[in-house]
Amino acid sequence: MQELIGSMIRFTTAATLFGMQQIPNAMAAAMNPQLADQRLMEALAKFGAALDALTDVVTAEMSDADKSTVDNVTRVQSELVNRSLVSIASVPQMDLRGMVDTTANIMRKTTDTIAETMRAASGGPTVNGQAA
Repeated sequence: MQELIGSMIRFTTAATLFGMQQIPNAMAAAMNPQLADQRLMEALAKFGAALDALTDVVTAEMSDADKSTVDNVTRVQSELVNRSLVSIASVPQMDLRGMVDTTANIMRKTTDTIAETMRAASGGPTVNGQAA
């Protein structure tokens, strides 16, 4: 049972971090689709479809209350993303490259922090080389 719980935690952490790492690519493509490579757009569409399919499989096993929570969170995040993209697009002098770089930097720092926390929790060495 302990191994299963560990596997579940690792999977959800990896899926979350991978998704967060893809945000800069998706934002860049969404903000300037005429500059986005067609292959990138196709890859992002396939990635989105794969995530949706995985979500459907997972939510099929959930209680109705949990499915409702997933639906509500999905609606809120969708509205947040839509409003953010509209706001960003309305500012013509916005430095998209700087925003993408900043987002990528935040994602890297978040990833490093979570990885260090997981290493410390498992008794492994931290990024600073100190034992947990």
